[in-house]
Amino acid sequence: MELYAPREGGSVEADRYRESLAEESADWLLEPTGPARLHLTQVAEYATGSTYALPAHTLHRAWCDTAEPTVTLFLETGTGRRQHTDVFTAAGPHPGAVPKVPLDVADYLAELDALAELLRSS
Repeated sequence: MELYAPREGGSVEADRYRESLAEESADWLLEPTGPARLHLTQVAEYATGSTYALPAHTLHRAWCDTAEPTVTLFLETGTGRRQHTDVFTAAGPHPGAVPKVPLDVADYLAELDALAELLRSS
């Protein structure tokens, strides 16, 4: 996992977006806000079975280089939530967007049950 900070003169070129929810719907909005520069602040490697938690505003990139199941949970809670999320991507053209599909409670619980079963069987 890598942690980054937006910083003028940073070594990583990026495009910056503002992600938010549309008013009165569950539609996600992704609005370009211009170029940005990022500074790598930390690199960490976690062993199998490790966990970590980050504050919601922490800019990070995580990946897994194993064929074993890997889980990322993104939980939105609390009253201090920001109205938007800053999203950064590598600078340059990008492939077509893939829409987020919100789940209702029953579908969310079914996905969590399926995940639990996958983890039990691995």
